Amino acid sequence: MKKTDIAQKLFTLFVTIVFFMLVAAPALVYVAYCLDYVVDFASAFVWDLVAMALSIGAVFIEAFFDISIHKIVVKVLLAVSAPGIVISSIYFAYISESSWVILFSLVSASCMCSLAINAIRFRVISIAVLVLTILLSIPAGLLNGLVVFFSDFGYSEVVQSIDSPNKQMIAEVIVDDEGALGGDTRVTISERRRVDLLVLQISKKPQNIYRGEWGEEKRIEVYWKDDSCLVINSKEYIVP
Repeated sequence: MKKTDIAQKLFTLFVTIVFFMLVAAPALVYVAYCLDYVVDFASAFVWDLVAMALSIGAVFIEAFFDISIHKIVVKVLLAVSAPGIVISSIYFAYISESSWVILFSLVSASCMCSLAINAIRFRVISIAVLVLTILLSIPAGLLNGLVVFFSDFGYSEVVQSIDSPNKQMIAEVIVDDEGALGGDTRVTISERRRVDLLVLQISKKPQNIYRGEWGEEKRIEVYWKDDSCLVINSKEYIVP
């Protein structure tokens, strides 16, 4: 097999992986949320760092081996990835609360945009991809900055965890501290069962069954009466 053939396959692989990591995966998170599921990444920082490395690798392969992109699927992935990554950067900035993740995402978007412009022969489409990516970068950059800036103004902390008798459910007492705005105390229930895919986990969305005042965690009483009944401050709550 010629070096150019290997480079072509590597290029296609890199572009496909970046698309799934930075465009398809965040879309999966949104769909899962609508279906009452939660997707947790092992590390958004590492996730975006790897995607950026693959994006830069794709640019290097395209330039060094002077490969030609003929597959329509690859061109579509490149065209969708550039603006898509800019949008998903807001999500990754939110879950990581790191400005580095914003940088990684924008570098990846720039690489994919450059590759899309080189691959798509129709100048109108190439210009559209470039303009759309730039236009989206402005509000995305502002939103990313706000997400990272305001991440220091509040936090949530699990102060107590109580397993159900059969160990299939867990109740958690959570304190939401919003600084000068106050906060509250919540009790959530969730299933222990999770789908572990190494780099991410999929689980049922926790349900809020109680919300009280901030500081209430010091005197709240929570225990399981049985597998389907949780008692909070002497009041029974049936677990669906």
